[in-house]
Amino acid sequence: MPTPRGTLALKIPAGSSSGRKLRLKGQGIERSGQAGDLIVELQVTLPKEIDDESRRLVGELQRRFGQGNVRSDLNW
Repeated sequence: MPTPRGTLALKIPAGSSSGRKLRLKGQGIERSGQAGDLIVELQVTLPKEIDDESRRLVGELQRRFGQGNVRSDLNW
């Protein structure tokens, strides 16, 4: 990803979703001779269409790691 200090490769933690913010220490704009931190906000987009093999793989992931209804324990 492009940054004020050059292009960086960024590892996104597993399970991250849109809105999560990551801090890249010392990769921001330089001020008074010292670089600040760069805050990156993730924007995850999903494909509009998936092929049969991808659908099969998603099903396999749900079977192995399925969380079921992730909102079932919410109380309003």
